[in-house]
Amino acid sequence: MTATTAPSLRDHLRVALPRIAPVLLSPTAAECLGRWAGAFPPAACMVECHLGLDEPRADFLIRFLRSDAVALANVDGEAAPATWTRLRAFARLWAARDSPLAAFAQTWLEFDLPRPHAGAALPAPSFFADLDPAAARSADPAATAGAALAVLGDGDVDPAVLATIATCVTELPPEARWLSLGVMFGRPADPVRVCVAGLPASGVPGYLERIGWTGSAAQLHAIRDGLDGFTTLATLALDVGTSVRPRLGIEYNLEARRSLHDSAARWRPFLDRLVEDGLCARHKRDPLLACIGFDHERIDQESWPAGLRAASDRHGPNVLSVLLRKLAHVKVVFEPDRPVVAKAYLELTHDWLAFDPVTRQARFTGFPDGTGA
Repeated sequence: MTATTAPSLRDHLRVALPRIAPVLLSPTAAECLGRWAGAFPPAACMVECHLGLDEPRADFLIRFLRSDAVALANVDGEAAPATWTRLRAFARLWAARDSPLAAFAQTWLEFDLPRPHAGAALPAPSFFADLDPAAARSADPAATAGAALAVLGDGDVDPAVLATIATCVTELPPEARWLSLGVMFGRPADPVRVCVAGLPASGVPGYLERIGWTGSAAQLHAIRDGLDGFTTLATLALDVGTSVRPRLGIEYNLEARRSLHDSAARWRPFLDRLVEDGLCARHKRDPLLACIGFDHERIDQESWPAGLRAASDRHGPNVLSVLLRKLAHVKVVFEPDRPVVAKAYLELTHDWLAFDPVTRQARFTGFPDGTGA
């Protein structure tokens, strides 16, 4: 990757990463992430922290909106050139007018961060494409998935895989929706990931039965117990091939609103439950909750990204540039013959706060991007 003076994600992470305790993100992974981030423009991102392990282990996700497709097409991966060629082809087609990929509103790259002594090159990521909610309800699932997988794969898409995806979507109740499609590059058997959201928790067993999920009754009982008392709506991550495989992720999102107020208090009972069930190491719970919060330029002027300081000057003294740290969701993964795993997703985003000097209240401005343009 070549050096550049343009703003990069590294500028934001220089502020945010020190707020994540080493028990969640190792110094080795943080240092490598800081280097990788120079290849990407400033964007929303997430650090995925594995909660049940004694040692720190984390992965990293970065978001690209459709307006960022050109930036995605220009990423210069240092490993797995065939995978990066496919990702760049997806980005170019996604950016095109009247694109067959127009139903996808945003995409995510997910990188497995290196363990100590692992290679430091930017590896092949897993790839997720989130559907626009309106498009998700009207799009033909087989055609939409087929257009994406034809670019991300070898061109030929197994009709049986598309039929399985279509079943996962068409069997959703009216209040639920198709959330995203993923390709797990570099994982065994390269499964396709289908995520669905807004599924009533009470309807999860029936839905899994309708789509032909191949998990066991014991797994289903554990899933039902895990949902009990913590969420009324479920987001499911399904691995699909010619059938729906038994591996299943359930995402818990306890955030009722955009504000971070009382966020840690809402999450604590759930994390306590994970500790009791052996899914979260006790020494990781409080550091995870401590990550929730924000930094702003008036506290940390010296290390604040220069581009954000310049944008703040244009908005005036009552607008603050802030870097938010939010616990977006926790995913619990059930897989045959393996321990149940819990992973927390810390979302790192930039936003603006407008401060009213009369009422002394702050609110999000709703500016569309990190430049404040």
